[in-house]
This record gives sequence, structure tokens and C-alpha cells, in this order.
Amino acid sequence: MKLAWKLRDRTVKQSTRELNRIASNRYWSSDEAKKIQSEKRKQFIQSNPSLIDDQIKNINKLMSCEHCFKTMNIGNYKRWHGSKCKLNKI
Repeated sequence: MKLAWKLRDRTVKQSTRELNRIASNRYWSSDEAKKIQSEKRKQFIQSNPSLIDDQIKNINKLMSCEHCFKTMNIGNYKRWHGSKCKLNKI
């Protein structure tokens, strides 16, 4: 095994070089990559408008805690209230 490891082919193939170029930070921060990503986002939003509307409705939805009776958005409710509320007497 050790001899096989020493005698291995260490040349970098062209395909590996291409993959490294694509995965490099310079590629993803380039203007070309940013344009491609923004076009994909626009196409997704145009093809699925109901998904975006549903997400916006869920973000703005208000809930009341059953223990302290405060009203807040879903994110704060899930993080601080419900079964995790300070006033929850288990």
C-alpha cells in the first residue's frame, strides 16, 4: 500500500482544475455568477408567486401566548412562549 501511495499519479486533471475554478470564491463573487443567481431567483419567484405570498402571510401572522396572554409574531412565540413561557406552571 505504501509503495502504491508513493507511485500514485499526482498530475491534476483538466476536469479537476475546472471544478476548482467553479468552486473558488473568486468565481462565486464574480459579476457573472451574481447575474446568474439573480436570474434564477427571478425565474423562481415568477413561476411560484403563491409560495412567496404564503411565506409573507406566515411571517406577519400574530399569535397569543396561552400563559402570559401577550400577542406577538410566530417567531417570537416559538422561541419564547408556549411551553417555554416564564409564566408556564408545569
